[in-house]
Amino acid sequence: SEVFNQHAKKEYKWIPWSRILSVKQEEALLLHKESCETSQPRSEMQAFFRFAYDGPPELEGEKLSGAHTRVHGIVDLRSTAYAAVGACHKFNHRELDRAFMDHYTNKPSRADKRAPNRDEAMKADQEIMTAIYNIVNADPNWTLDHALKEFVDIRPDLAYKMAPQDVERTSPKGKG
Repeated sequence: SEVFNQHAKKEYKWIPWSRILSVKQEEALLLHKESCETSQPRSEMQAFFRFAYDGPPELEGEKLSGAHTRVHGIVDLRSTAYAAVGACHKFNHRELDRAFMDHYTNKPSRADKRAPNRDEAMKADQEIMTAIYNIVNADPNWTLDHALKEFVDIRPDLAYKMAPQDVERTSPKGKG
């Protein structure tokens, strides 16, 4: 219901990851996939429309896994929900998701750097999506598609917010 209401009012805002796909929904989806391979697309579409129109249940942040496949599932579900209600084209949102996941999953070449962790990635996602939605909310000439393309092709915000972080150095035990 959140995505549908946002699009109906043309007032977009970031939806926390913990509200996009609950563990129960994910487990039900996986169980259904295992039991009936032929209805997989239908099951996924039901999950997308349930999120888009009915709204997701609340999930505590600490229970949200940072596994790459889980994070990818969350951002993909969000993009599909926005596309399902007609807010944007799936391709444009998928391009942003792809760039986001590239930064989240790529291992930095320097040993003193690390990829962003789940909390850092979620914060970056919130800041990027809030900036995108602020553009669309502030100017009626901007569509969600235009703003998504702007952040994928022109603005450096995503690369900056998802930049590799310094590895925390710990002193060896027994020294010091």
